[in-house]
Amino acid sequence: MRQVKYLAIAALVCGLLLAVLAVGCVQPSVPSGAPGTGLRDMRITAVTDSSGDSTDTGEGSITGQLYALEWIDGDCANGVDITVTLTSRSSGIDLQLFQKDNVNDDAIYYPRTQVHNTSGTALTLEGSEIAYDYIAVNGIPEITVGAGGATKTCECLLYYYP
Repeated sequence: MRQVKYLAIAALVCGLLLAVLAVGCVQPSVPSGAPGTGLRDMRITAVTDSSGDSTDTGEGSITGQLYALEWIDGDCANGVDITVTLTSRSSGIDLQLFQKDNVNDDAIYYPRTQVHNTSGTALTLEGSEIAYDYIAVNGIPEITVGAGGATKTCECLLYYYP
């Protein structure tokens, strides 16, 4: 009887340990509070003018946390300059999410922002490495393309958690 009791307790402890480990391993890249299947995307297509420049706006507002940005070079010239900004934010202040010059190929980027404590001081990991987190987004995304070549098409996909 005593052995059965100990086996039952051991099974319970092992079950709890596995449950704790499983919870700790569930989608570590998902922002805190985001549903595991809630990733959304918005595609913005840019068609450059005769000077190789373009400014294009997303179809609507996005709200949540930016996870990734995918650049699809299309037929744009090598060396294109791209800037992704949020406009029409609640604060009225535009927020630059990403900027990169001389882009030549399709790529996926994971922009992050530096984390601060309640007094505004930058937080670090172990006192030396800068701490980063997802960028809070609330507004209409806009991409600006420079040096993309005359009448060329390229795209930007924003992946975000609502």
